[in-house]
Amino acid sequence: MKRCGLYTRVSTEDQVQVKDGSLDTQEDRLRRFVSERSWVVISVYREEGRSGKDTKRPEYQRMMQDIEAGQLDAILCTRMDRLSRSTLDFLQLQEDLKKHGVAFVSLAENWDTTTPEGELMVGQRMMFAQFERRMISDRTSEKAAWRAQHGLSNGGQVLGYDNDPYNPGIRVVNEQEKQLVLLIF
Repeated sequence: MKRCGLYTRVSTEDQVQVKDGSLDTQEDRLRRFVSERSWVVISVYREEGRSGKDTKRPEYQRMMQDIEAGQLDAILCTRMDRLSRSTLDFLQLQEDLKKHGVAFVSLAENWDTTTPEGELMVGQRMMFAQFERRMISDRTSEKAAWRAQHGLSNGGQVLGYDNDPYNPGIRVVNEQEKQLVLLIF
């Protein structure tokens, strides 16, 4: 019987807040996969609102500690890019998994990473995941710069102002907070 860890991740806090959202969906799909094989879930690594751009994630680090401690025979995720969006980081993960005899299963990509062909396909898929992350980052930065150039809000709260409910992106003076702001300055 394989001892497995389930890894789930979403990138933004907004995704975390969705009831029965992506994290719950990911975990449910993984648990169904495990139950069909009579494997046992040792741990769930639930990464809430963390980017896959690097491995500086608490649950990822906990998973790696469990792998190194010999507590897992397999790591499962719904898609490879849930674990990483960095080719280099994913290749390092693959090496660590091999070193500790831990299998890797991704439900979306059905490749056997123990074969040269499987390794090739995984590497190519990771390059696309990394490319996608960079494209999203570029588009987000461009949009934020455009909004700033046009005097629009890029989010957050500013003492003394509220977002105009009739004109999104525009701030209006909050009369109650105005007095506090004047006192401060």
